[in-house]
Amino acid sequence: MMKKLIFGGLIALSALTANAQDKTEGVKESLTLGIHLGSIHDRGDYNNVNPGLYVRSGGWTGGIYRNSLRKTSIYGGYTFDYETPSLPLVKTVSLTVGVVSGYPNKIKGTKLSLMLAPSVKIPLTQETSLRLTVLPRFKAYNEATAYHFSIEKSF
Repeated sequence: MMKKLIFGGLIALSALTANAQDKTEGVKESLTLGIHLGSIHDRGDYNNVNPGLYVRSGGWTGGIYRNSLRKTSIYGGYTFDYETPSLPLVKTVSLTVGVVSGYPNKIKGTKLSLMLAPSVKIPLTQETSLRLTVLPRFKAYNEATAYHFSIEKSF
């Protein structure tokens, strides 16, 4: 468990460092802190209570949560955001690409799995948003589609 916490801390630190580097290059990027809440699965007996924390800065994303298999997952990656000014509820459509621990289908020679996580950001206030992430079912990879909810605040 201690190794996982250290790894999660390193991911968060690297995200904060990336934010500082972006600001010195004149790129304005906010820091976002998020709380993983839970998921709804379209089939199977999965854990739907998925508490955790994440940080985003300069596109880099890292976090830790209790996954649907009742294991601790730590992840890191890069999030691509696409603004959607013409949509009334959704402010941003995003795709996070990275790696995650805690799942059975691993990248050969590692304890990590590939992560592709499309999501939408729905503003609640000026700084706070609800994020809905859809993790689609891929027959060879997972048995269910998961709809994951988190709440985040940008600074």
